[in-house]
Amino acid sequence: MIKVLHVAEGARFAGIESHLVTMFSRLRGREDLHAELAVFAEGLLKEKTQAIGVSVHTISRRRKYDTRAIAYAARLIREGGFHLVHTHGYLANIIGGKAAMKAGVPFVTTVHGAAEPFHGWAGWKMRFNLALDRRMTRRHCARVITVAEPLKRQLMAAGMPKEKIDVIHNGLEEVVVDEAVRQAARATWHLTPEDRVVTFVGRLEVVKDPLLFVETAAQIAARVPRAVFRVAGDGPLLDAARARAKVLNLGESIRFLGFVDDVPSLVAASDLLLLTSRHEGIPNAALEAMRAGVALLAPAVGGLPELLKGLPQLLCHTREAQDLALRAANWLSHDEERVSLGQAGKHRFETAFTAATMVEKTVQVYRRVVENEP
Repeated sequence: MIKVLHVAEGARFAGIESHLVTMFSRLRGREDLHAELAVFAEGLLKEKTQAIGVSVHTISRRRKYDTRAIAYAARLIREGGFHLVHTHGYLANIIGGKAAMKAGVPFVTTVHGAAEPFHGWAGWKMRFNLALDRRMTRRHCARVITVAEPLKRQLMAAGMPKEKIDVIHNGLEEVVVDEAVRQAARATWHLTPEDRVVTFVGRLEVVKDPLLFVETAAQIAARVPRAVFRVAGDGPLLDAARARAKVLNLGESIRFLGFVDDVPSLVAASDLLLLTSRHEGIPNAALEAMRAGVALLAPAVGGLPELLKGLPQLLCHTREAQDLALRAANWLSHDEERVSLGQAGKHRFETAFTAATMVEKTVQVYRRVVENEP
């Protein structure tokens, strides 16, 4: 049996954390692999992971790169008999990677997305952290997993050998989302049959561009009288998004829901999931829509063209509010076309983006690392 210690920051709950919960849920009960989690902060990730029966360890720190935290993690690796460490995020990669080296075991890391843009002092700190992360990865990481081909190309441009990189797409568990489930979800979210629901799911940060969603919503509303908008997520741009919605007179048609724990229900209740991101890997929000057979409209950035390969109708090659709104309004006014596009996305999900596929490919990487295969 291979024993793997996953390491993640743990303070917030977003794409990385959702990915880990899916991973642990699928790994639970396997006879060939045992996985545990180490986090640096208490939070929803720890709660959800413990709830499915996974052991979670908290690594306390006095400062960001605490040598005592590295020593504690190395002791945890040795005493737990772990064969390898799997890190997620630059902080986990640096501390977890050094701890793995200290304990004498290999480590792998997953690059979940591109570095987000920051300016000023925050930008300098991010560039410094990213430089440490890339140096650790190039010199000491046994293998690197990326969730999309563009991320692989970025790593290669930064000096990472091609042969050390594996592309493994994010995946979700398969679930049945039929008409009964959809109607029950709409009732839960107090939606009428006449409502045409456009949903945003993501952190309210620059990289997700929620302000573009608000601008697009206003243009959709001018074309589709029964359009309503739901924004699921929290972040530093929440107040700005609310203020812009007020200026654009969206009124009660748009609701900012904050953090939503039951994203599958909200997506199932929707008619359209609209992404406005400036960059993406393979976003779980898009996978949620595809799994549920809900139409998805997204800009052609990052890993989204890879995710939606063969489905060009779901991609917009500009990030202009007018272009996004025109296409969204057309779909909201033509139910048959919108439903057909949702089903095409569902077929794409079932073909290539299930949790079973993701986990099996990840376990193959573990075996190759533990057995020292190229």
